[in-house]
Amino acid sequence: SECPITLNRQLAPYAQRDSLEGVQQRFSSQTSNRKDEMDSFHTLCIEDASEEVRSFFENYDPIPEKHNASAWEWIELNQSLDDCYQLYSMFMWNYDRYHEDITATLSDSVITNAGCLGKQEVFKRTWLDVNCHTSNIISSGHNLTERYRSFATKHGDSINSAFNNFIDYVGTLFDAGGPYQVLGRLRNLAQHGQALVSVYPAGGDSNDGFKACFDLDQLLSPVQFDMKGPLKKLLQDKIKQMDALKACHHRVSFTWCLEQYVVDVLGVADRFYETALPILKNREDDFKELISHAPNCVATLSDKSRVAYIYDAEERMAHPITGLEQSLHDSQREIHEEIKQRYNICHSLIQEARSILITPK
Repeated sequence: SECPITLNRQLAPYAQRDSLEGVQQRFSSQTSNRKDEMDSFHTLCIEDASEEVRSFFENYDPIPEKHNASAWEWIELNQSLDDCYQLYSMFMWNYDRYHEDITATLSDSVITNAGCLGKQEVFKRTWLDVNCHTSNIISSGHNLTERYRSFATKHGDSINSAFNNFIDYVGTLFDAGGPYQVLGRLRNLAQHGQALVSVYPAGGDSNDGFKACFDLDQLLSPVQFDMKGPLKKLLQDKIKQMDALKACHHRVSFTWCLEQYVVDVLGVADRFYETALPILKNREDDFKELISHAPNCVATLSDKSRVAYIYDAEERMAHPITGLEQSLHDSQREIHEEIKQRYNICHSLIQEARSILITPK
């Protein structure tokens, strides 16, 4: 299923408290709490703001200075969650494009859907589509899980160990030696200019199509640089495992590994929101309790949105906080439900494959 994204940029201007003129173009935080608004911040000169927004800055007080630290933490928390959803959307977009452009089966048969003429052209396009999409999926999956880890590190605390448990979970998954680790390591190879997937004719018949695999012998012998470090050891260990099983070649299943990698990344995403949601609820309650004691700091605009702002006396700049009418916890819970649905769909694709890593001859 598709993950449609609607871009809807809301106004989040900067304004000088003492003068509304001559505002510089600067970073401006926005907390929209909505997954269909992909911009986490927007910069605008006050001269370009609406009369209503100008009136807001003139007639409402900033959040009390003693609460600035808490307000900034709230802004950064929302922005970080917006960034997480953006990276998740990019990851799923890459995965969906892979399935749109390539017909692939769990027996590692692959063929492009581009409609090329002639078997040689079909082969070239299949190789290109497979390698481009594989690199994109692995890279965007790595970026997503690393963002979750950095969020947990930054927003966790010594009192609540839930985020520490999440970090341990991701580390254990990486150390388990499955597709999440193998493809995660191969990402480094792709960054050095190495194509990851080998594509070859499935048989003598011209209608047999093509097979795809991760050929460990080829991956261990890149032309442009010397293989070394953890990746070299990992690939050598996999080859030893295959030799112990008396495998006739060192080809690792392409389709099963890629699908399992996607399931593993979605599993990390599921665990992240499962961990974060209770913590987010507490922090949201704390922040809204804080601003409830300063009623002249929060305005309701004509579109029913609620907004407040922080005033930075040193920079003489105002930092708006929007989206206060929405529940951060509820919006993130909706995202979690979306991720769980995608996880279940992807997981069902590989259940029949079990744990077969070596492609048939």
